Amino acid sequence: MTTRTRPSFTVGTLDTDKATEVVRQVILRDYPEADVSGYRAMPMVVVNGKDGIATVCCEGVGWTIDSNGLYTLMFLGTFSQSTVDVTLDELKSCFSTEQTDLANFIRVFGDRLESNFDLWHSYGYKHEQELQVS
Repeated sequence: MTTRTRPSFTVGTLDTDKATEVVRQVILRDYPEADVSGYRAMPMVVVNGKDGIATVCCEGVGWTIDSNGLYTLMFLGTFSQSTVDVTLDELKSCFSTEQTDLANFIRVFGDRLESNFDLWHSYGYKHEQELQVS
């Protein structure tokens, strides 16, 4: 494995506490009796690119808007990790005022993670990354 320096690229972050509340609300809409107390949103960033906003986790796995107009949030459940689909308004309610360097956010370990970083860097580096936090 070769060592390289990733280019710096500042992106917006999601507030994990706010995202946790959104995840729990979305699950409770479909499963009102579910015990969501142990569910916690995973840290994620938002990258703005040619196709709009994308959510990205620390492995560099990410999603743009789907065919239903929804965005993906990852969360840790009681025994596993999973995803929920949220509206743009729900996603925006999770925006943080903090930013981070994508080069530091996506873990460094092997070619797959390097490829994932390169994908999201090339997706958004020509686009404005400042989030409109409400």
